Amino acid sequence: MLPQLTDAFIKTQPPGCRVHCLEGSARKLVAFLQDGRADFVISVDDHYGRNTQYQKIRQEYIILAAPRSLIQNPELQKAALPYLSIQTGSFSQPAYPALSLKHFSGLPFILLTKGNVLYTRGRKLLRNAGVIPSSITYMDQLQTSFLAAQTGQGLAFIRAELATIAEDPGQFYFYKIDDKLALRDVKIFYQKAKISPLKEAFLLFCEQHFSQ
Repeated sequence: MLPQLTDAFIKTQPPGCRVHCLEGSARKLVAFLQDGRADFVISVDDHYGRNTQYQKIRQEYIILAAPRSLIQNPELQKAALPYLSIQTGSFSQPAYPALSLKHFSGLPFILLTKGNVLYTRGRKLLRNAGVIPSSITYMDQLQTSFLAAQTGQGLAFIRAELATIAEDPGQFYFYKIDDKLALRDVKIFYQKAKISPLKEAFLLFCEQHFSQ
């Protein structure tokens, strides 16, 4: 998402405008924003240190990516989301019912490590449904956990958007999760006292881009 966003922004600016993207844990990105190594942080976290403010730019769904090899229950297979509904975003509509994670108790899960926002959220999702995984594997990055799930190592919580770029979506069953924690706000954080005209232009661009 981010490289496409910044590439589109650069095309609206005079020649010479450059945007560098980086990825890291919430703790690392807080430090980058505070010491000036980053001008903006796009995150679902709630706090990015002193003298920062944010704008909500969108909402996103967390869905469950389950390797087909691990889902043997025919009823669970039928309850999976149609892949087209994820591509179009229509799965968020009431016509596509959400499923309790309790049905996946006893299966292996892949979670993100401490320092990632989805670490806490993932553990709460499991706890809320009373899920006891057969095992838990921890990964540093969301995309890495999705790749691990692709090899059958376990079920993973992913952004719905990530499913749309899967090399082989046919390897998965995707599920809409019956928990309010599966929907979260995406925010763009920045320091209050360091807003240049170019940064203001980027904020406005993000607001317009995600309102479409």
